[in-house]
Parts: sequence; structure tokens; C-alpha cells
Amino acid sequence: MENSDIVVGLDIGTTKIACIVGKRDDHGRSRFSASANPNRWG
Repeated sequence: MENSDIVVGLDIGTTKIACIVGKRDDHGRSRFSASANPNRWG
């Protein structure tokens, strides 16, 4: 497996599912994007 600058986190809870994705840029700064969706099954 090759090393990557991409980091992914996933949180599966009882009321929502959340995901965060990040990448380190050429200057060493971290850039993140996040999303959360409510649980629709009950």
C-alpha cells in the first residue's frame, strides 16, 4: 500500500452519519471538507 496525504474520518452514530476528508497541500497546510446526514431509518 502506498502512503497518501489524504485522511478520512467516519462517525456512524445513532442520529446521524458524519464524514470528514482532508488533504495536506504543498505548503503543509491541511484542507478539510465535512458532511453530515441525519439517520432516516428510525
